[in-house]
Amino acid sequence: MSRLDEHYSLSEIIAKIEGIKYPNGGTMTGKALKKAKEDLFDKSARPGVPNIACVITDGKSRDDIDDPAQTLRDSGVTVISVGIGENYDLKELEKMATDPDSQHLFKGKFDALTSEVDSIVDTACTGRYIL
Repeated sequence: MSRLDEHYSLSEIIAKIEGIKYPNGGTMTGKALKKAKEDLFDKSARPGVPNIACVITDGKSRDDIDDPAQTLRDSGVTVISVGIGENYDLKELEKMATDPDSQHLFKGKFDALTSEVDSIVDTACTGRYIL
């Protein structure tokens, strides 16, 4: 897994994202939150740079998300949750997102999500989020 401090250009980041292999086994959001904390934020967070995780899901997790989400937020990571399609679990999105949900939770159908992108980017990139 790459570290947060390894890629600085947009082209490097896009190439790395495009190279991600989807693991079989269904939606395991709790496992992903734990992995993000332990393998990304704990090992390579940069001083003075906000730690933000954007969780995008189209389904219900097959594992527990409560403890991993709380642990990630307690470590200082702002969590933005995004539900797409029609099968996401709103309660899970609420449990993952940093409060207030009005700033950190987004949802929409696949074709309508484009209208939410500006809000998500604004929240993640301009520092207009509340820790």
